[in-house]
Amino acid sequence: MYVIHVQKRQEGLLKTDKRDALGLANMLYNQLEKGIQVGDPLQAVRRLVAPTEAAAQLRGMVRHHYELTAESTQRKNKLTAICDELFPEFTRLLRNPNLPTALALRSRFPTPADLAAATWFELREARGRTCSVSDAKLLELQRLAAQTIGTKDPARVRGLVIEQKQLIRELDLIGQHLAERRPQK
Repeated sequence: MYVIHVQKRQEGLLKTDKRDALGLANMLYNQLEKGIQVGDPLQAVRRLVAPTEAAAQLRGMVRHHYELTAESTQRKNKLTAICDELFPEFTRLLRNPNLPTALALRSRFPTPADLAAATWFELREARGRTCSVSDAKLLELQRLAAQTIGTKDPARVRGLVIEQKQLIRELDLIGQHLAERRPQK
């Protein structure tokens, strides 16, 4: 439980419960979660009662979930940047290059040249059983891969392929960790 002094409302603003609740929530979040210090001691939030054991455990779990989610977002952003550099046309057909089917294709065929050289059987096998990518999309993706404007520098492509492979594995592991944290039914 926390203690906070009654706050003075800004001049000229009408009192509303919604505005008061939002202001209080922002102030609590800034001080308790972000650790932002306030200049006015009357604005400071102080702990009145120590958290229960369950609350302390839950706080740690929530923080870890937040960290895992942030790491997942970072990996996805890097993977999107790599896709934009290697094969920018990829997102014409598969809008999100980080969905499971797209990542399966990118894992199996890390470069546009690999995708362009793939057999029809290999393409369908890499796609998996999902119907989110039609046969027509696969063929069009292969055609675009053969004509991509993506980077062609061999050294740069090798570096991007290694990074992409590692990021996909890391993203998969983070996804497994997030799944472990979900409550069991």
